[in-house]
Parts: sequence; structure tokens; C-alpha cells
Amino acid sequence: MKTIFWFLALGMALVLLAGCSDAPPFITVNGTVQDDGAAQASATVTLLREGQQVGGTQTTPVSGAFTFPGIAPGIYILRVVNDSVTTYYGPFRASGQPIIIEAPTAATLPNNLTIPNDGTATLIATAITAGGTVITGPLQIQADSFTNNTVTNPAVVTGVIQSTYPVFVTDTGTGNLAIFPGIAIAANTVTVFRAIVTPPPSPVTLTGTITNNGAAVDGIEVFFSPSSSFPAAFSVTTGADGTFAFSNITAGTYYLYVNPSPGGFYAIYGPINVTGTQPAPIIFELNPDVEIIIPINPTTAVAVARAFENGLEVTDTLSLTVGVLSAISPPPAVRYGIPPGSQDVFVRDTVTNKSVVFAGVPFFSAGSIVFFHAVLD
Repeated sequence: MKTIFWFLALGMALVLLAGCSDAPPFITVNGTVQDDGAAQASATVTLLREGQQVGGTQTTPVSGAFTFPGIAPGIYILRVVNDSVTTYYGPFRASGQPIIIEAPTAATLPNNLTIPNDGTATLIATAITAGGTVITGPLQIQADSFTNNTVTNPAVVTGVIQSTYPVFVTDTGTGNLAIFPGIAIAANTVTVFRAIVTPPPSPVTLTGTITNNGAAVDGIEVFFSPSSSFPAAFSVTTGADGTFAFSNITAGTYYLYVNPSPGGFYAIYGPINVTGTQPAPIIFELNPDVEIIIPINPTTAVAVARAFENGLEVTDTLSLTVGVLSAISPPPAVRYGIPPGSQDVFVRDTVTNKSVVFAGVPFFSAGSIVFFHAVLD
């Protein structure tokens, strides 16, 4: 009996050990929040993975320390709110090594920057390599179509409209970059990015079809641009089946637009956020229903908006804001009486609050119509 019991106990132990070998090697993400080397108390720290919070939010003690135990291996981002300034650190691979996050307050912002009070936001970026070396060469930061035109270090972009964006920080000397997905930018704030840049993902090919009332449209010129203000990087013409393709597209935010008629009808699709994963083919529907929308005043323009999420059209009530003018209605949302000139356009699903900003879109007089296909993914 003792022998049988010993074999049973040994078998149970082996089963337990086998089960333990299959368990993931959990990691502790820990570190310290500092400001110019001084530990920061009362800063809130949140761990994010793929834009989603992991675990609870911590408040640092006098030592500035934070600890997230039992974290699965993977790529993470840390968000720190210190005083009134938010700092993002990453993306980093959880390794258990202590992390030091330099998180300024409003009083210690670099370059003597101040918190904006005009309803917009300011973004600042510095960068390090995956090995921890500080990058001193020029950087570029892009949040959707908002980007610093003068490439500097630290990189600063101002006038960002409140919304949720992917943020890209690029070391222009090497092309290495960091991607921060789904960053909520609030008005009258400064957000800092401590970017760990790595080699960019492989370029992708962007494909799609131009349709009109569901029918493919051939021979139409499709423009491709990193900005919603129309300066196209290049263009292609659709084939007999209405398809188009743009190859060798690197990580970033892009827009498509067409001018299918000489009467002043422009259609814009985006944003398209390329992060290294091959995007699904795009169906860019020109929507002939816009023909019934006649400007009340032929010297002003009209904006029309629909919204799409995960490839499906949103049927919730949309809010369409063009400059200081706004409209709320089921899709398509329409706003008349837009004066000529460049305007920021804001499309929001009023149920989910997901939104898209098209920055600096030119509106032309003589009754032009600009149709927005807002992608809320």
C-alpha cells in the first residue's frame, strides 16, 4: 500500500509540474516616475496594451514608485498623469526590468511651453532607442494629419483638435518609429510622448475599389495623401473594374480623395491608419445621392458626412462641425453655408462618441460640395 501511495503521489506531482510548465511566465512591470530626476508623488500610472487598460490605475507614493505584478508577456505602453500633464512611455516589451519615466508638470514643460487655452492641444515627443540610448537627432510627431512641419528635437505639434488619434513618433535619421494607438487628446492640454523607437514594420499595399451606387467606376483619378488638406503625394487611375492600388506604403495616417466631377464635388475617405498590418481592401462609395444637395447660397459650400466602423456604415446620429458651424442628424449629416477657405471638419458618432478630425480642408465657393467618409475604427 505504501508503494502504491508513493506512486500516486509522484504521479500527481508530475501532473502539477506539467501544468505549471504550461502557465505563462508572468512578469512584473515596475519603475519610478521622475521629473528631472526628482521622484514624483501623487502621479497616476496606467498600463495599456493595444490601447486598452491592463489592471487598475496606481497613484505613486513619495518614492514615485509603481508596480504592476502578474503581467503577461507582450508590448505595453505606460500612461502617467503628473499634475496637469499626461506622459506616454513606450511601446516596450515587458521584461521585468525597472523603468524610469520622466514626466514633467505644467511648470517644467520643455522649451518653455505652456498649457494652451484656445481649445486645442499641444503634443511633445522625445525618443530613445530600444537599448536606452537617448536620440538627439531630429524627430517628427504625427497625430492623424497634425504633424510638426519643422522636424526638431523635442518634436512639438500645436493646434491639435480634441479627438482620439494614433500617434507616430519617427527618428528621421534612421526611419525608426514608435506607434501609440488610440490616444485620447483633450482640449487645453499638453501630452508628452517618451517614445522607444524601433525599426518600422514592412511597407504594405493599399487596395480598394471606387463605386458609384454600388457599381465600379473606371478611369477615375484617386489621390493619396498624408493630409486631409488635399496636397496629394501621388495618384492612380482606377482600372476597368474600378480598383486601385498604392504600393510600398509605410506606417502612418493617410487619406484618399477624388474629384469625380468638374462641378465642385470632392469626396474624402479616411483616416487610414497603417501600422504594419496589411489593411483590408477599401470600398470608396462616391454616393450619387449628393446630387440632390443644392447649396442655398451659390457663393458658399456644403459639407456632407457619413461614418464607417469596421467596414460598416454607422446609422447613429452624427455630429458634423465645420469651423464654428455645426449640424446634428442621422447620416448623411449635412451642413450648408460654409464660407470659402480652409476649415477643420469634425465628425462624431453621438452614441459612441467616436470621432474623426479632417484638418485644414479647403472649401471652394460657387456651390461646391465636400463629401466626407469618416472612418471611426
